[in-house]
Amino acid sequence: MLDLAVHKDFSKELKKAQLNPTNTAKLFLYISALLNKEELPAESRDHHLSGEYKDTREFHISGDLPHRRRYAGAASDRHA
Repeated sequence: MLDLAVHKDFSKELKKAQLNPTNTAKLFLYISALLNKEELPAESRDHHLSGEYKDTREFHISGDLPHRRRYAGAASDRHA
């Protein structure tokens, strides 16, 4: 199982997003899957970013509501 460290930007964005109960459940389901090194469902559109964010992956909770993550000390191609 991976350890979770929440960045202050995530906390700010989460408050601003005002998620509905369905999207909140998806967010915590996806984070739980990542912590357990499981694949995310296809609907999350999980993918690598490029450029300045090349060590970062992103998934979408709903529509245009993305979540970015980075693994501390990990190679840029690490998935989970």
